[in-house]
Amino acid sequence: MFSQLDEVEGRFEELTSRMGDPDVASNPRRYAEVAREQAGLRETVAVWREFKGLREELEGARELLADPEMREMAQLEVAELEERMGGLEQQLKILLLPKDPYEGRPILLEI
Repeated sequence: MFSQLDEVEGRFEELTSRMGDPDVASNPRRYAEVAREQAGLRETVAVWREFKGLREELEGARELLADPEMREMAQLEVAELEERMGGLEQQLKILLLPKDPYEGRPILLEI
């Protein structure tokens, strides 16, 4: 799952740089396609970056567990970070599900 999220983040960065490309920027249709794809990845990338930041904080908090004076505070922080990471991991799993290609399009419903 994490390698897939790294790929999504790489694609997001690629799309962001392509939006600044003069060839893409001069073609409104192509620019709109790139911007739409980038917007679709934005939330996933934001949550993934937050998750990675929490993972680094967790590593630091676990290092503090070795210090007897900081152990109690570090245990509380580790528990809090693990809980937050669990919620973000569930959110990431949902965000990685395939999108409905018809989402956001108008429909005609006949009864």
